[in-house]
Amino acid sequence: MHTKPIHRRALIGSVAAITLAACSGSVTVSGRVTDTEGTQSQGLSSGPAFGGAGTVSAASRVEASGVGSGGALTLISETSIQADGAYQLEVPADSERVVLRALSSSGEVVASALLDAAVRAQGEATRSAPPMSSETSLEAEIFQQLVADGVAATSIDTVDLRSRITVQLAA
Repeated sequence: MHTKPIHRRALIGSVAAITLAACSGSVTVSGRVTDTEGTQSQGLSSGPAFGGAGTVSAASRVEASGVGSGGALTLISETSIQADGAYQLEVPADSERVVLRALSSSGEVVASALLDAAVRAQGEATRSAPPMSSETSLEAEIFQQLVADGVAATSIDTVDLRSRITVQLAA
């Protein structure tokens, strides 16, 4: 088949990128909290609505956490949020399936997103996180609930999860 050499090159490139990132110790993740449409609760928790109007002004900091057994979050890193919703934080280079949560000054989660892996693309200085919105909040909440229900985090196809969650579904 003609695609084998391409797959080998992609695999070799991926392994090289992961190896280089692992050697560096940590990766800077940059992202943004947004006021994207949708202010209704996603229904998986009894907490407040996630994402939507007023999210940027309500958020004061971002936490990056790993998801352990039972869906428990383990804090990896945290940082403050700029007035426009932008943030940067450091995470270990080998981090995978990191839940990013924007919190208010009182500690309430106001938005979240899922970062698949802390591996920078070749030539990039930082790893870009998905913008936090109602849609990404629902994706992160479903991911965490799947892990809490006993599904191994590494076996969850996050691309498929993202393709199934739409702005309309999150609203």
